[in-house]
Amino acid sequence: MAVNQDIRTVLRKHLEKPASSFSIGCFGAIAEFHRIPSEPVDVTEYGHALQSITAQGAIQITLQLAITPIAYEGISKNAKYWQQGVVFCLPQAQARMSQRQHIAELGPDCEALQEKHQSAILFDLGLGAENIDFCIRTEDGALIDALRQCKGQSFFEINNELKDNILRLSPHRVILSRIGRIEVYQSIGLEKTPAGSHTHLLPKLLATGRTHSANIPVPDGYLPVLSLYPEHALGPATDDNRQMNTKLFDEFQWLLNKWGRRAYVEEKQRVQHAILSGEKPENYTMATERHVRAAVKVTIRQMCYQYPDLENVYLWNSFF
Repeated sequence: MAVNQDIRTVLRKHLEKPASSFSIGCFGAIAEFHRIPSEPVDVTEYGHALQSITAQGAIQITLQLAITPIAYEGISKNAKYWQQGVVFCLPQAQARMSQRQHIAELGPDCEALQEKHQSAILFDLGLGAENIDFCIRTEDGALIDALRQCKGQSFFEINNELKDNILRLSPHRVILSRIGRIEVYQSIGLEKTPAGSHTHLLPKLLATGRTHSANIPVPDGYLPVLSLYPEHALGPATDDNRQMNTKLFDEFQWLLNKWGRRAYVEEKQRVQHAILSGEKPENYTMATERHVRAAVKVTIRQMCYQYPDLENVYLWNSFF
């Protein structure tokens, strides 16, 4: 099977970069693979699979011919920032997972990324998501017995004592899609999101039944199966002393030009040309599609860093 070498190269590059992160999930249930810079990492490649294991978590990505990458940018609530990422998609029929609605025992996790975990028992929590299975893995006998007694029940209907035990014991979380898995080893963050690999399970968002945020331009007929978040040119969104890292900015723009939606990329070019040529913002004709319209604000925010002495950038920024 010939696999897109650009996809393989990009994924391997970012698995090796501590500031890049990955996720597998749906809207309201997600696993994130982050590597703390001080953590040792070993990225391995065999056949069509890429794998990385740290002390806090692990990821495996199995490449397929049908994978479609979509690079995107989006508007941030912070008026001086923007979002970015690459979502990897499969056709809907190929991307669908089990969609179990109830807790189910799947047996020993023979596919665990470390041999020492392959005898632990895997339970699907039965969240019903279309594009992922959200599981926990444990060797704790009491927890295994308790979960077995709940087979066939909705996770959201089990008693609070069992939920509290799951939080206290922090079994491994294993989130699966059709192209891979993320395993999270570190304890569940009870008060704040911990650094490194972690999971989120948010019932209110999950109840929407969506596989992804409306701000991510997943093509019709496709589902997201993996996301990549390259290091941002401005650093973390919480950093108030921002300066643009031109190298990181150019690296993501390369991905955007290669894998972004043509209409979005062309709109960015149109906005930049209008600003640099001195066009007044009130004369600009906006695109009709939501994801394409976002290019206006994103481009203006970027140009504020690229052209800090250009007055027309700030006129557009004020207008929009």
